[in-house]
Amino acid sequence: MNLIPKSIHQAAFDEAQRVSRERQQKTLDNIRINIKDHRIKQRYSQQALADACGLTKQTISNIETGKNQPTAATVIAISNVLGVEEVWGIKVT
Repeated sequence: MNLIPKSIHQAAFDEAQRVSRERQQKTLDNIRINIKDHRIKQRYSQQALADACGLTKQTISNIETGKNQPTAATVIAISNVLGVEEVWGIKVT
């Protein structure tokens, strides 16, 4: 017999989803910012980085501005070109 009202379960579930979405957004923001920082430090233009990764300049721009979420494969490709082995707490090589 469940003594906790269903609404409390739903509230706990909703809160867990909210926290998860916030953490995901924070991770994506960190990736976005760090891609741009590493690109600039290494003197890559968006076009040069895109060409080296097999992407378009628009894709790099959209990632850096937060318009698009990069796939794991895209993050790995960019990290490899920039020579970054660990990307923001995630080992990519």
